[in-house]
Amino acid sequence: DTSNPIKYRSGLLEAYHYLASYYYIQVHDLDAALVYLRKIQEIDPEDKDNKKAIDGILYEKDQKNKKANGGK
Repeated sequence: DTSNPIKYRSGLLEAYHYLASYYYIQVHDLDAALVYLRKIQEIDPEDKDNKKAIDGILYEKDQKNKKANGGK
């Protein structure tokens, strides 16, 4: 049963970490990276490093939006 996140927890976490990193580093797609970081958060809400990564991307998105809107 592939819908059981507990059974496949470690594999899912590894895959989601890889995909989040890929979209952030290689593709520079913050929204796609956030999708996978939030999937990690669903499986492991206590992961402090993941929370920091989400906060960092949200901050980066906010800064880009401010820059695009003339610093407002």
